[in-house]
Amino acid sequence: LRDEVPPHEVLVISAADPLNLIGILTKHDRIPSTASNRVAYLDGHPVASLQTDEVRWLMAPPGHLKATLERELLGRGNPIEHFEPVVAG
Repeated sequence: LRDEVPPHEVLVISAADPLNLIGILTKHDRIPSTASNRVAYLDGHPVASLQTDEVRWLMAPPGHLKATLERELLGRGNPIEHFEPVVAG
């Protein structure tokens, strides 16, 4: 498994999420735990944060993924499909 190429998996969580351990377990500055702030991870590593509508880079991402990370942080990625409940009537 260690010889496999990373899949470039992007995960974005709210900074208010208990999994936001940036600044606690890492050398980065703490990201305030508010619902409007977000943290982006790339293959399990913190890459960027969204604070007061500004993207802040924690490390340099691969160039081809920078736009994807920004889009995901700003909430402009692929939305989860929403299904309306069927009401019998």
